[in-house]
Amino acid sequence: PYLEGVRGKGLIVGLMLDRPAKPLEQRLRDRGLLTLATADTVLRLLPPLVLEDIHVDLLVRSLTEIQV
Repeated sequence: PYLEGVRGKGLIVGLMLDRPAKPLEQRLRDRGLLTLATADTVLRLLPPLVLEDIHVDLLVRSLTEIQV
């Protein structure tokens, strides 16, 4: 619900949010997911080359469950 857009190329993706990204970054980190808040409202995803479906599912589930 807080996602305004997506930018990037390949696996380097920036999620553009309608709110500050830092609180979301911390909540994801608490779940074991490493992301980076860049700019004020962009959450950068830079997954490893050995990314598996289970990792993507965990990220998507976490993003939908977390309330910030």
